[in-house]
Amino acid sequence: MPTPLDQLARLIRREGSQKAVAEALGISQRYLSDVVLGKSGFSASLAHKLEKSYGLDARKVMRFQADQDWKRYRERNGIPVPKRDA
Repeated sequence: MPTPLDQLARLIRREGSQKAVAEALGISQRYLSDVVLGKSGFSASLAHKLEKSYGLDARKVMRFQADQDWKRYRERNGIPVPKRDA
């Protein structure tokens, strides 16, 4: 099952550029690039805009982001990652 990052990458390819997608969403190209590169996460606002403009499920995007945040927190704090979560 594709992740929201996979879906976003496909969307950018389909639209032709990050710039085109960023403009359609009303966000900066820099922010979109940072999300794609994993330097920034999906905000609730971005999830909502992706749902309204392109049909991505905002709740799935936010669950994905919560999972990523929790994973980074565990890694930074030395909390073991259960095998089922790996």
